[in-house]
Amino acid sequence: MKKEILKKQILKKQILKKQILKKQIQYSRTYRYIEMDKINVFLGVFLSIIPLCLLVLFYYPQITLFISQFTMKVLSPIFHENVLAIESSDFLKWFGPVYYLSLPGRFPSIVFIWLNLLITLISLFLLSSVVKTRPLTIFLSISLWVHVCSAIFFTFIPEYFPYDATEYSSLYIKQQVGIYFFVPIIIGIAVCMLPINFVKSWITIAFCAVYSFIFGIVRYITFMFILSKVSLMYMASLFFSFGPFIDFLYLVCIYSLLASSTADKLKRNKGVWRW
Repeated sequence: MKKEILKKQILKKQILKKQILKKQIQYSRTYRYIEMDKINVFLGVFLSIIPLCLLVLFYYPQITLFISQFTMKVLSPIFHENVLAIESSDFLKWFGPVYYLSLPGRFPSIVFIWLNLLITLISLFLLSSVVKTRPLTIFLSISLWVHVCSAIFFTFIPEYFPYDATEYSSLYIKQQVGIYFFVPIIIGIAVCMLPINFVKSWITIAFCAVYSFIFGIVRYITFMFILSKVSLMYMASLFFSFGPFIDFLYLVCIYSLLASSTADKLKRNKGVWRW
């Protein structure tokens, strides 16, 4: 009898616990969202995104001239006199040309190509066992396979390689103008939809624009040095692996940090969430 009474009591307690737990269950996070502040979106678009985009659109000739002059000043000590020059090219008809650095490229020797190919293939073989982070493994694998294709191309048909360092310099600068224009739009639209005040939104957008500008200059100097002093064989890897893809990564990183900190502050505030 006592055992039966104990079992019944235990069952009652379990039922009560289940009922209490059910009363505490919230809606699934899968469909949870925060209603955007229309005023914040309006201010972000007209006081942050549009002014920065217009700044790039109307002043990109001066911006690209500054980048080219600064790069030339940094690289000139490692080149002979009168080797480096600044050239211009048509870009947008109504807004002016872009300026870029003209410099010689370096074709690789067959020994250098085979050495690169050997090191790259060994790296691909070891990659899966050494690097445990899967996204990094995927990124490095893609980068190395691009370099393998480039090495094979320079081994058999280097005379058909269609670009030199100056042409890539022009392409890079035009690509960079596009990045400078679209960075405020991409990060601005994403940030303005978060439930944060306008000042924080503006600082984030401005920070991304400044970071993109500085990063673009540093990368330009690095790329020009590699193509001119090391080898043109790295051009494909520089473009596909370390070009616009890297810009996309740091924008996602900055937005993720901001969104994560915002969500942590609001996770206990049930009133801001909608389902």
